[in-house]
Amino acid sequence: MNELLIKISNYEDVFIFGYGNVGRNIFEQLIKDDISAKIWFCDNYRHAEKYRGVDILSPEDAFNKKPNALFIIGSIIYYRPMLDQLRALGVQENNIYTQWVQTKSRMEQRQYITHLPYHLTEHCNLKCAGCFHFSNVAKEQFADPDVFKETLTRFVDVMGNAFRGSLFLYGGEPLLHPLIEQFITYAHEIISDRVTYVITNGILLTKMPDRFWRTCAKSNVHIAISGYPIDLDKEKIRALADKHGVCFSIASRDMGAWSQYVLDLSGTQDIEKSFTNCENANECFVLKGRNLYPCSVTACIEHFNMAFDQSLELGCDDYLDLFTDITSDDVLSFVSKPVPFCRYCNRSELKRGQTWKRSELTIDEYLK
Repeated sequence: MNELLIKISNYEDVFIFGYGNVGRNIFEQLIKDDISAKIWFCDNYRHAEKYRGVDILSPEDAFNKKPNALFIIGSIIYYRPMLDQLRALGVQENNIYTQWVQTKSRMEQRQYITHLPYHLTEHCNLKCAGCFHFSNVAKEQFADPDVFKETLTRFVDVMGNAFRGSLFLYGGEPLLHPLIEQFITYAHEIISDRVTYVITNGILLTKMPDRFWRTCAKSNVHIAISGYPIDLDKEKIRALADKHGVCFSIASRDMGAWSQYVLDLSGTQDIEKSFTNCENANECFVLKGRNLYPCSVTACIEHFNMAFDQSLELGCDDYLDLFTDITSDDVLSFVSKPVPFCRYCNRSELKRGQTWKRSELTIDEYLK
């Protein structure tokens, strides 16, 4: 962060390119650091909006308005195409900040939760290289729908008004679960006023039975297809969704818009630095079984250990048992702080701008 602040001191205007959780955390930190430059946002999809009174422009409008501004790339996933986009617009290399920005705003306790993933399956039919759910190496494993019902009910009871968002049914690949309709039905019974998202690679959608589509239609489900560069019969998927009145979306992601986690098998990383340097910190926690995990790596490390004969240790302080005597404040506090397991994540070596490929099932995919 100090390196960025020194660079910012030479500019009157700063654009944070990317209105995702990474960009917003950079914004919050710069506000706290009370920089003299004027801060703006630019984004490919959210322009013509405002965030805390700050204009969000398109990248083209941002460059035309302030061609000499500093552009900070605020994304891990889309780092490479965003960099290429700025270059194509004519932004000078010296006016583009591409280093990952470590920000302590990650450790600020939030007032509520808006994004709640639950793991339905551990395994996957796609097996991406370096999957940070370790679904590429996980053996077949399915969540218990009754445990899910009990756990989601408990979470809603504990959080009260501090849970204001949606439920996301994750994997692995959730469509592999033979009882997925039961999870969807339970979710609708417990949080009938919310949208439930099914996050899928889309491969199985055209093979799902009519009962799946009917259940989605009456349970306020949105099917979100991840942006993997694979062949899908999108027109057939669209026809099925339209036929049953189910909302769906397909993400778009460049072949080179991928990042790769790097693990430190010795467990010698500074946990606070790992946490504040993580784009998923205080954002992408995971409900699995009866526990809340701060991230998918902690939730799924068992598969890595088993596949590669490792012993990265997950202790009782690395997750939160929802069935203990806890309050919503305890939950919000837990997800805003590093856990001991953070010592295994080497965030400074994060590989950005990687090309998507299928896994070769080797440990080298997770090492620098």
